[in-house]
Amino acid sequence: MNPTVSVCVPTYNRASTLSQTIKAVLGQTFSDWELIICDDASTDETEQVVRAFGDSRIHYCRNEKNLGLYPNWNHGIELASGKYIAIYHDHDLYLPTILERSVTLMEQHPTASFVHTALLLIDAVNNPVGVDIRPFPELMSGKQMKRSLATSWASPIMAATAMVRRKAYKQVGPYYHQQYGLGCDMNMWFRLCQIGDVAYIRDPQVFIRARTKKEKTAQFHWSEVTQNLHMHRDHLVQEFKTNRLGYYLNRAKYVFQRDRRLFMYGIRAVLLESPEVNSEGDAVIQSEASLWVKSLLRATRKSTSLQSLLRCLVLPLHRHKVSRLLDNRSQEARDYLESNDSLSNYLSRLRN
Repeated sequence: MNPTVSVCVPTYNRASTLSQTIKAVLGQTFSDWELIICDDASTDETEQVVRAFGDSRIHYCRNEKNLGLYPNWNHGIELASGKYIAIYHDHDLYLPTILERSVTLMEQHPTASFVHTALLLIDAVNNPVGVDIRPFPELMSGKQMKRSLATSWASPIMAATAMVRRKAYKQVGPYYHQQYGLGCDMNMWFRLCQIGDVAYIRDPQVFIRARTKKEKTAQFHWSEVTQNLHMHRDHLVQEFKTNRLGYYLNRAKYVFQRDRRLFMYGIRAVLLESPEVNSEGDAVIQSEASLWVKSLLRATRKSTSLQSLLRCLVLPLHRHKVSRLLDNRSQEARDYLESNDSLSNYLSRLRN
């Protein structure tokens, strides 16, 4: 008999944190699950860590070769047999109630294609550094969320908290990593919203680790910038294909956001990146950006004095702004924990 939930944990060389994620699944208040560990050809002790648990509900699957981040996600979905599928991350910490509350909400709302939850951000030593609670209703229409995704740059949905109906995944197809790169999860939510509604749990159900520069999802590549731009353009076309006025108004908003980001990426490349990265960036800027972006970046590249000025003024100001933002988010997270004893006690136990 198939389980209600298939929890898929794609992993690669994370033996040091994977055991905590497995323990979090074992400690769930909802017990009708299978846990599929999709090992993307790790070279560390991942297999030994998984085998040591000796639980028949845990299935270890090792890829013969490294597939990459999202192909490994797709592989996990193919292996899953549950009514619902959750792709949980191998270095995040899940509260004992996330499966129970997610399944309950999906059962209550059969029109929902997926559910996601609020979250708390933590650093490498489990200190709170941010809280993300959206003003979403318990059930939002897919049409409304799809419009939000089509007209926003950042996704309001954190993939590490989502539980999706297996039949919905089957209907919309895999994560399109080759087409949209790291933005393919946002594209997945867009496609799922085309076939169903979206449920939301406003109580944080997971501690998400803030990403570091070494991680794939935190690294900067011009190819990812291009794929992200293409995804946003495609979303606009699909969302407003019968509303030309809405399309042109939101296209103008998209162009403004695109140019602002490309300008900042271009400045960053000039000041911090190698000539090879700048050369790659030039091709993207020439292909995607408006004339003002091209002109300003061209002038910046030619003027060493302007580059020196930017290094002296802009970079320190930017770092100060980022530092102040992080401090504010950390304080917000600490304040939230002080008002929530159960979460605070759980995080304290994890630290100890």
